[in-house]
Amino acid sequence: MKGRRIWIASLTLAALGGIYYYLGHVKTGADGGAKSGPKLLDLDTAKAGSITIKKGAGTIVLEKAGAEWRITGPVKALAAAGAVDAIIIAASGLERGEDIGPAPNLADYGLENPDSVTFAQSGGSQTIKVGAVSPAGHGRYVMVDGSPNVYMVHSHDADDIFKNLFDLRERKLFRAKLSDVKSLTVKKGSAEITVEKSDAGWNLAKPAQGALDAGEVEQYLSKTLAAVADEFVEDNLADMKQYGLDRPAASITINTETLLIGSPTVKGGRYATMAGSGTLVRIPEDVHTSAPETPDMFRDLSLVKFDKNTVTKITLAAPGWKLSAETEKKKKESDETRWRIVEPQGKEADTAAIESILFELERARGTKLADAQAGVADLKMTITAGGKDKTVSLYSAAEKSSGRHYALSDDGKKYVELDGNTFNALNVKPSTFFDVRYFPVRSDEVGRIVISRHGQVFDIARKGDVYKMTGPEQRDINPESWSGLVWALTSLRCENAGKSRQNKPAIVMSVYDTLGNLVDEVTVAGRAPGGAYAATSRKRGADCGVPERFVTGDLIKILEDLMTR
Repeated sequence: MKGRRIWIASLTLAALGGIYYYLGHVKTGADGGAKSGPKLLDLDTAKAGSITIKKGAGTIVLEKAGAEWRITGPVKALAAAGAVDAIIIAASGLERGEDIGPAPNLADYGLENPDSVTFAQSGGSQTIKVGAVSPAGHGRYVMVDGSPNVYMVHSHDADDIFKNLFDLRERKLFRAKLSDVKSLTVKKGSAEITVEKSDAGWNLAKPAQGALDAGEVEQYLSKTLAAVADEFVEDNLADMKQYGLDRPAASITINTETLLIGSPTVKGGRYATMAGSGTLVRIPEDVHTSAPETPDMFRDLSLVKFDKNTVTKITLAAPGWKLSAETEKKKKESDETRWRIVEPQGKEADTAAIESILFELERARGTKLADAQAGVADLKMTITAGGKDKTVSLYSAAEKSSGRHYALSDDGKKYVELDGNTFNALNVKPSTFFDVRYFPVRSDEVGRIVISRHGQVFDIARKGDVYKMTGPEQRDINPESWSGLVWALTSLRCENAGKSRQNKPAIVMSVYDTLGNLVDEVTVAGRAPGGAYAATSRKRGADCGVPERFVTGDLIKILEDLMTR
């Protein structure tokens, strides 16, 4: 019991000490707001000339040379300007907290052999000594030049003026800015690529000549210029061979700075050095793997350039079929784009599916240039954008087992190789564009939904921005729940499942538009492979199905959400 009381008393004293320090540290002005106390140091960032950090047995010396800060001890290296500025800003902001007064015994405050930071600037130097943490744990005891008094500052504020050598070193590998880059040379394996910038843009100088995609070149440059060292391994590099730097795995030269990339390290990444620096660093593996081996990385390998918002027609042709779709004329500019199929006739268009293929085509890009292919023609796609026709043709390699795919770009002169994902996203079938949704209506056109499930009827309606449920109980519905229900039903597609042999309905879903007209009524009956059979009140027969996930999971979750949110 006695020990417990002592523990409680100690905890209480610590808490009171923290409160006391806070009240002494944060002063209030006449208006009751926070008021800054007197500063411990009088520093001017512009006048700072050197900083000496002594912590434990180590000393770091920083000196300003022109606009740069350099580390002059214990190593000679460029300093990270942001880290040095952070020290000066932190020290400039230190306020005199509790004034303890002169200390008869400095050891009582950890100030006999303290850590310290000395700031030298024109007009003299100032030193702050940092001692022990206060008993309450919230403050640190400090002293400054010119005063015998001991002060207390917040522990975090005191810690901010100390940084270790790694944090102070400039970790960026290259010093150039993107706007200043005029040339780039990458050597990797037996390949060598040189690109140069002129008034006309970026051009390939080696291994051949030709214009490049400025965006691709500058994307790579931006990433490489931002690369940093993960570790400083050695500052007097003598044995290049030991680290695979006598015959580098790759080298990257930006203007006149060259990064040599050596062998992998046991910690991950690779050894590297900036030529002539004498400093060995460890860098991320990605700096090596992202270095290109061919100029294709910098070429424009897009299949076709267009703005999908200007497309008015799309035609797809493949052996045995052809499909054409056009945009419908808008009644007003703010109306959503709608598509209609003009060939074959009698089919309704799935606008979302057409917009999706245009999105894929707009961003499609080859992986590399390829020789003209005498492969198997899979699909020819023509779009009319801004009044101009643009055509892309897809091919598979003659040897299907190779799994390689190609595209002939819009200009009809450039073959590129495609990865499997891009090829599959573009090599669509005509049924993709047919609107086989059970409820072919836009989400903003839905006004009422009635769902009957196992004798329970859910009746939900929207009027303007008001959403209400009238069955199985009366309640308001939030917009998110309504949107989730509408999206689930309007995106539900009729999948071919064969004829149902069971007619007992399990679920009946009815969707009405905002004028009260029935869009369709779908009856879900017996189980089908992978789902359940469904029939609609429109022209489709009972040869459709719905996924099992929708019947046993999605719909139940949505209905539960309507009842609980």
